[in-house]
Amino acid sequence: LEASLRIEKERRAKENWRVLVGEKIIETSKIPLPGILVERELEKMLAQLKGDVENMGVKFDDYLKRSQKTEEDLRKEFKTGAEKRAQLQLALNKIAEIEKVVPDSAIVEQEIKNISSHMPDADPKQVRIYVESVLKNEAVFNLLEDQKEKLL
Repeated sequence: LEASLRIEKERRAKENWRVLVGEKIIETSKIPLPGILVERELEKMLAQLKGDVENMGVKFDDYLKRSQKTEEDLRKEFKTGAEKRAQLQLALNKIAEIEKVVPDSAIVEQEIKNISSHMPDADPKQVRIYVESVLKNEAVFNLLEDQKEKLL
């Protein structure tokens, strides 16, 4: 129990640090934000909400009725978050480019196989893009964490 609590505490501390660094990156980022990236983030956020709602056994239309909202209302609510997520992703991509961060190809292939086995209908190209993006972001955050004292 003690070990589990320690691991959870470390995980939370790491996540809190990443949120703080992400906010600082967004604040200082001067990268122009294309509207299509914001739209893509909005779509991801809505898809995640839909999936979460349906995993709880509720139809998304029923969720909207109960919350007295439309999908357009949700899009408006999510817009600021989508802008931040898009800005952060652009900045992480730029850091990865400058620092030549590339995810390990063996791990990429392993994760693609894992996801494909659980979601056989998923588009293989989209799965690859997703896996490479997640692993690249993770590597960038690890790189930033190694330079923690310089950043904060």
